[in-house]
Amino acid sequence: MFIAGILPGILVTLTLLIFAYFFAKANGLAGSIEKSSWMDVLRAGRKAILAILMPVIILGGIYSGIFTPTEAAVIAVAYSFLIGFVIYKEIKPSSLVDILKQSAVTSAIVLSIIGAAGLYGRMLQRLRVPDMVSQFAISAIDSPLLFIILANLLLLFAGMFIEAAAAILIFVPILLPIAISFGFDPVHFGIIMVVNLAMDVHPTGWPQPHRSITDS
Repeated sequence: MFIAGILPGILVTLTLLIFAYFFAKANGLAGSIEKSSWMDVLRAGRKAILAILMPVIILGGIYSGIFTPTEAAVIAVAYSFLIGFVIYKEIKPSSLVDILKQSAVTSAIVLSIIGAAGLYGRMLQRLRVPDMVSQFAISAIDSPLLFIILANLLLLFAGMFIEAAAAILIFVPILLPIAISFGFDPVHFGIIMVVNLAMDVHPTGWPQPHRSITDS
């Protein structure tokens, strides 16, 4: 899944860059910010090099098999704390208690949602709802193209309101058997789900990447 997400990630990044460029030009924002010189870019890059290395360490460690994605979360927290506390000195000892409180509250909320979604998904499986929905969808939808379009719309809509991890627990048991029956590769369909569920709608009406617990 991680390797399969490289190309979609690059595509989403390029799409957002192109959109930001034309949106800024259309709204007169391009000329309102002073253009940085290459020396400014180099100085900013030198100051941010340690922070930029964090995704390199995390993804490099996962792709190379040095540690698992779960272990990568611990490494990310330890590395970011070390950089923020020791190097950049942006984290003060007096603020650690507030940071831990906020983290505990956020984790409790998200994990409660994920726990309820997991229980709901288990109940659906015990009641054989995925099998019934799969049989109905296969009999009602005779085109793989139509199915993948409807699945994209459903997941995009669900991702606007439901935490991505919780939505995966709910929709995977229902949609994955249908996707396999239509000949879609499970990894391919998994990437489709993740990309759709990682998007939400900004108050201005424009889509933007959604921050989930898996990003923290």
